[in-house]
Amino acid sequence: MGLFGKKSTKKAVVTALIGDSTHIDSNFLRFTGGIHIHGYVGLDVVGSEDTGTAISLAEHGEVDGDVRAVDIFIAGVVHGNVYATGHLQLTPTARILGNVEYASLDIADGAVIQGTARKL
Repeated sequence: MGLFGKKSTKKAVVTALIGDSTHIDSNFLRFTGGIHIHGYVGLDVVGSEDTGTAISLAEHGEVDGDVRAVDIFIAGVVHGNVYATGHLQLTPTARILGNVEYASLDIADGAVIQGTARKL
């Protein structure tokens, strides 16, 4: 039954999943394994120190905070610093408004970094 005693025929569509290895608090979204972001995240996105953590930010995705993981793929916008202890890949649509630190880097023509870039 729906609200006010009417039978509900509309089903909810799941558009997000927060896994058991993901923790969100007021400052950080922490995770192990991998995370793929299509929407907006208004806090730091931090992978655990374990090897293999990865962040993928889709073309229309946006993070307003720092991004930290072993491997990072960016096609969207980051308003913060990016720290990749492994590989960082930037597509032509990537925009980083902050500093970048990386172990290895692939940057496509058209990608923008408005800050410093430093190899670890």
